[in-house]
Amino acid sequence: MKRNFLDRDFPLESAIRITNPLQLCGELESDKVYIIDGTIDMGDKQITVPQGGLVIYGLDLAVSGLTTSENNHTLFIDDGVFSGDLFLRDMFVTVSGTSSQVFDLDNAENGSAVECTMFNFVGCTSLGTLSNYRQGLWDDFALVACADGLTMDGTWSGGFAILTTIVVEAGTPFTGTILKAGGSLVVNGSIRSDMNALQIDDSGAISDLAPANVANDNEFRMNGVRCNPNATPFPNMPASNVKAKFSNCVGFRNTYVGGQYEITTEAATNINTISVPEKVAGTTTYTDMNHFSNTTDNAFVSDGSNQIGTQMQLHLSFTGPNNDEILIIARHWVDSMSAYVDLSTTGPVTMGIASRPVPVSLQAFCDFDQNDRFEVWVQNNTSTGNITAKEGGIASITERPS
Repeated sequence: MKRNFLDRDFPLESAIRITNPLQLCGELESDKVYIIDGTIDMGDKQITVPQGGLVIYGLDLAVSGLTTSENNHTLFIDDGVFSGDLFLRDMFVTVSGTSSQVFDLDNAENGSAVECTMFNFVGCTSLGTLSNYRQGLWDDFALVACADGLTMDGTWSGGFAILTTIVVEAGTPFTGTILKAGGSLVVNGSIRSDMNALQIDDSGAISDLAPANVANDNEFRMNGVRCNPNATPFPNMPASNVKAKFSNCVGFRNTYVGGQYEITTEAATNINTISVPEKVAGTTTYTDMNHFSNTTDNAFVSDGSNQIGTQMQLHLSFTGPNNDEILIIARHWVDSMSAYVDLSTTGPVTMGIASRPVPVSLQAFCDFDQNDRFEVWVQNNTSTGNITAKEGGIASITERPS
């Protein structure tokens, strides 16, 4: 049997039933739960979130809500100093007036949160601005017929999670941006989501945050997000950027950590000493580099500050003096040690006659830290005759599946 809302785990004396907008005006209590009984038209009334925090619950998001159609109106404001926690649950909010918004709250980096769970924004002109909070959470949540989203501003020590969320057009296309960056936004935690944004308008966006807004690598995380493929959901955050990690998403490109190079111009590798390896020479052209870059030929450089497990594969062919035996070596430059570590080595490969190319394949695994490199080296065990990697050979590096 479904329990009544007031049978929850807080005593009745901690609950205040709201049936009139005036009950949400003035100085509200942080140790009470305000229960929205039905739909409350707030008109021109504003709700001041106290420094100690505010909790507002509905009986169900289908029957409990706060609405206003006032123009140039903000529903939730702070006291002019800072606002505390704000928890909204089991209800909806509609702020539909021209140039109106739901929030204008500044936590002034006091470690608080704004959480909306089992919650709908319906027909809102704008969700407004949240500044300097620790974290935000939207969970089991919908944006229904809204025009524009939320601006994050200031410093957030945590981040924002938008989970089990859907964007619903309901006759009004969502043409705005769901999560926007204010002029001073820095997120020291993560931004993550699994939302269904299939009904976002072609001109809409999920987020306009840029890499500079996210302090840590790999912490702009979209996992399982679905989006209208005609939209540009992340105009400032390429999937290839080291701050982004897009996985199992539909409608836009995922992040495929790694890259590939091809030998496009041959050059002889000078062998100075028998049985001493030399870095393979030649011009290498790079494609599809994600979280890796190149500072020279024949090198994949790890850009991210987080350690990553990698797999390297190479398919090259070589020419050299007839019958000389060579070794091909996959080498890991460990930046913290300023030293090379040999990852894997072929068995002796005998050069063919008449300069016939000899194919070589090799695979290696290792963990990479920032500025570590992967390179291919060659060693001639027979003579100091030069060795040439032939045009068309490729090497690749990818993230190992976990």
